[in-house]
Amino acid sequence: MLQMLSEYGTYNTELVSDGILNREEKSKELLMGTEMSVTEVAYAAGFSDSSYFIQCFRKYEGITPGEYGKC
Repeated sequence: MLQMLSEYGTYNTELVSDGILNREEKSKELLMGTEMSVTEVAYAAGFSDSSYFIQCFRKYEGITPGEYGKC
């Protein structure tokens, strides 16, 4: 399937980045609007690994999810 998608140009890093950014936007809403822990937010936003979630969040936001939730 990945080969088929790449042949048509639809499977690329932009597609992956868009998915991560969509999950990150969801996580920002949860961090600011709930009392959920960072781990709970990671899973609710669709991440299967909270460490990876923290890494991605820091990459795109410049701060950790815990710091963002305290803002």
